[in-house]
Amino acid sequence: MRDDGSKLKIVHTSVATVVRLQIADLGSWETARLRCVVDEVLHATAESSAGRFVLDATAVTRLGAEFLNELVRLHDYVRDRGLWFIVVARGVCFELIALSRLDSLFPVVSTLDQALSDPLLHGRPGSSRSLREIA
Repeated sequence: MRDDGSKLKIVHTSVATVVRLQIADLGSWETARLRCVVDEVLHATAESSAGRFVLDATAVTRLGAEFLNELVRLHDYVRDRGLWFIVVARGVCFELIALSRLDSLFPVVSTLDQALSDPLLHGRPGSSRSLREIA
């Protein structure tokens, strides 16, 4: 596990690399820092056998358009490496992702357990559909 100034925690498991955001107000600076850390983590785990990259945003209660744009960029970046990009979100963060229809690009779940254990997300991503659409 890596601790990035207590705002980001990075955990590698056998099925996923998890980046846990531990900040409620995700502004421009935090989004830019997230981009740097995630890029570093993805380069370091390029040879990993984990098939999922999970962004745990359950602590986020306020976010800007920069974060939504970053989710799209991360989705494309992770998908191009043959991994599932999964976001764990609740409350306002979940609602804004749904309102912006980003949940049609990548799965958005409400718990980390779902992101790590859902059998529909094994192997390489084929079609990126929301778990709500699959269920």
